[in-house]
Amino acid sequence: MRQFKPGTGSAGKVTMMVIITIAMWCVTAYFFGLLKITLDLVVPAVLAATITANFVLALIDKNGNTMLYLLTGLFMGIAPSIIYFFVSAKMPLVWVICLMVSVILFAGSVIFRGRTVAAEFQRRLHL
Repeated sequence: MRQFKPGTGSAGKVTMMVIITIAMWCVTAYFFGLLKITLDLVVPAVLAATITANFVLALIDKNGNTMLYLLTGLFMGIAPSIIYFFVSAKMPLVWVICLMVSVILFAGSVIFRGRTVAAEFQRRLHL
């Protein structure tokens, strides 16, 4: 619980921990021959959970430091889904759910934190 005190960058820690864990899962699954199951079931479920956790942390955060990780998490949910769709002819249901969670939470972040999201886009993307 000490890691998730206010002002310690909890969303960044969650995001980095998930990225490292997914990378380790994929390497381990490759050597055990379970890469297809990992990419079809585990990775999108973990990404959807991470996006949801970052959304909650972004709504709780008063400083606005977690908005970057929320937008990064949303991108991590949308981009792999689109890539997976173009690489294979079909998309598993778990990827569709991850994509829907990403889009719905992005819309929720725009609704609840509209000016903060717009300011973050302007600051990070130089719009």
